[in-house]
Amino acid sequence: MNRLLVLVSFMFTTSCITTSYYKNDEIDFSLGEIKQTFFSMLGNPRLVSENDRELESPYFSRRKESPYVEGKSAERLFVKLYILGDRRPYTLEIHVFVEKRSGKEYELVDESKEHSERLGFELVNRLTQMKQKRNVIDDFRVF
Repeated sequence: MNRLLVLVSFMFTTSCITTSYYKNDEIDFSLGEIKQTFFSMLGNPRLVSENDRELESPYFSRRKESPYVEGKSAERLFVKLYILGDRRPYTLEIHVFVEKRSGKEYELVDESKEHSERLGFELVNRLTQMKQKRNVIDDFRVF
């Protein structure tokens, strides 16, 4: 019995855990640049935490061809961006939640890994492009 317990605990601690969100531990951009890029991608956030580290996007549709219409769309998605760490490099976590309409209300049904990864890669790509386009004067700090 003791061996079985040890074997099960070993398998539990060494098993592969997959996440349903995008995570990047090496974001070496300022908090303002990260937020500005996020806003430019998804619009002004619906919710912002007190410390400006948790942002929630407006609702949107899975496909760009059919935009989200409040109360009429059968499905809607929204993004939660978490900026973790007290200084650079920050850790970003991007969660994309899927809600389906049941009656007049929406219920959370899933988390979309594909959308999370796509948005994460796009965010990092835009941040990198912003850094390449930046002027040397923009980075200069007096004393």
